[in-house]
Amino acid sequence: MMHRRLFAFVLALAVAGSLGAAPPAASKAAEKKPEYRRVTLSGGPGKDLPFTVEIPGDWQMRMEPGYPGLWLGPADAKPPQDPRMIWVRG
Repeated sequence: MMHRRLFAFVLALAVAGSLGAAPPAASKAAEKKPEYRRVTLSGGPGKDLPFTVEIPGDWQMRMEPGYPGLWLGPADAKPPQDPRMIWVRG
């Protein structure tokens, strides 16, 4: 009988300890959320398209001669060769 009480007591302590324990820390990658911004796509001065797109904060929106549309991508990317670039034509 004594063993049952001792076992129940130890089990209760173990359960109570696990309930009060802090949750495991999230990884640093999960804590760091990428920053995004919403931009209005434009076909030129005064020619805004009727929709927006969300892009990473370090991306640029630019027009290149010879391409009717916009290029979206990192600042160091060279259109049209760089596969990170996205071409949008209105």
